[in-house]
Amino acid sequence: MSSSRRKAYNQSTKIVLYYLASLLNMRPPELREKMNKKEIFSALIDKINSDKVALETLASYHTPKPSNHAVLGIDIMEAVWADMKNTQLPSWIGTVPHNWGTAARGKLSADNWRVICTIHLPITLIRLWAQETGRRRDILENFMDLVAAVRIANMRVSSQNQIIAYNQAMERYVAGLQRLYPNFKLKPTHHVSLHIGDILKLFGPVHSHSAPFFERYINFLHRINTNQKLGELEGTFMRAAARSANIRTILAEDEDIRQVVLEMVNEMETIALEDIRGFRRASMLDHTLSDWYTNSATKQKNLQEHEHQLFCSLIGRIFPDRVLGVSPRVLAVDEISLRGVCYGTSDSSKYQNSTILFKPETQAESQPLKAGIIQTIFREHQFPSSRDPNISPAFYVVVQEHRCVNIADDPYRRYGFSGGFLCTNEPIASHIIEISRIVSHFALTRFKTGNLKNYFHVMPLDRLMLSFDFEGTPIQAQDPRDDL
Repeated sequence: MSSSRRKAYNQSTKIVLYYLASLLNMRPPELREKMNKKEIFSALIDKINSDKVALETLASYHTPKPSNHAVLGIDIMEAVWADMKNTQLPSWIGTVPHNWGTAARGKLSADNWRVICTIHLPITLIRLWAQETGRRRDILENFMDLVAAVRIANMRVSSQNQIIAYNQAMERYVAGLQRLYPNFKLKPTHHVSLHIGDILKLFGPVHSHSAPFFERYINFLHRINTNQKLGELEGTFMRAAARSANIRTILAEDEDIRQVVLEMVNEMETIALEDIRGFRRASMLDHTLSDWYTNSATKQKNLQEHEHQLFCSLIGRIFPDRVLGVSPRVLAVDEISLRGVCYGTSDSSKYQNSTILFKPETQAESQPLKAGIIQTIFREHQFPSSRDPNISPAFYVVVQEHRCVNIADDPYRRYGFSGGFLCTNEPIASHIIEISRIVSHFALTRFKTGNLKNYFHVMPLDRLMLSFDFEGTPIQAQDPRDDL
């Protein structure tokens, strides 16, 4: 028996085989009563082999499954995987399996899909399909409407103009689905997505009421010790929550207790270094804590001559009354955290966090942002003999600026903030800025071959809309997308 027939035999039942025989109008002596499964199966095979019409008869009763109309073939997937290998993501962006989309990888998490659909797929699909015409171009336009809507909905701030932009993008996306995929049936989630604009208007940014918050609170409830007695369980939860609220009140109002607990937290931090999500209690205990802290050892370093000149000019603008000279010798670190976000230097192990959008010190707030890569993070070397109040403890950044490609030559600019933009590989200028002038990270993708090999792609990862105007267009691009 062949493997295919053995599989059919194993997956069938005696009742199913009798039913197939009845479809072929099999009668005695071909089919007898009280035949076992093997005998019925053999009789069916003999019938199919002897009667050419039998197989066609059975096939006429088979209704094929509707096609899924897969859009991304193996050639497109291989291009996406290749671009993923050349993409540098900040450490706070979740990594995606290198073989996603294959049967071997299996299912992906919601965060995996968000990163794929808002970062990796736009980078590759725009590169491949932006110059296409016909169905592929229509599919790309439809998909980028979805990307725009998802990115707007996940912002940490919201405004009326953002809500309007979301509604327009999502309405175009749903309408496009019905036009491009007429056999596809809309799901309840598509209907719900059309009301997210209303939710943003009523409740504000989604992170304040999204599922992860409630999942974390459920985890908090799970960690409360309970007596597992129905009727008393609710009281246990209430008392635990009340104790937590009382502790917070005491820490906020009693400076002596706050100081004692702060010392304990400091000792804990010296024992075990936590990531940016750990020991948030420190900010509650000491309201004078800086917005930044270093994540690596401090080392002495000399600024290069042109960097020193830039730094002298910057200090002169910040402290016009300063008397003490500016030394080229500084204290440098490989990584620093600003309000919980990490930034690193390009030549260190923290290079993932070195790609930034920033505002040059001499540039007006309304001017376009710049894309750059951090070379050095430092602060002044304050000698023990110095008592000059104009020596700043703040950190500064040496960043190399890369020029944005002309709009006419950049296929990504058409899609606004959801498409990103191209920059030249070679830097055009160096800047020294205060660390507060950093706006956000960006995902960097280098193109090894093709007509884009002299450029790299910038995908802004700003979640506060600081690098976008209110219509959803990146500030760097001066030609807002017509329909968003």
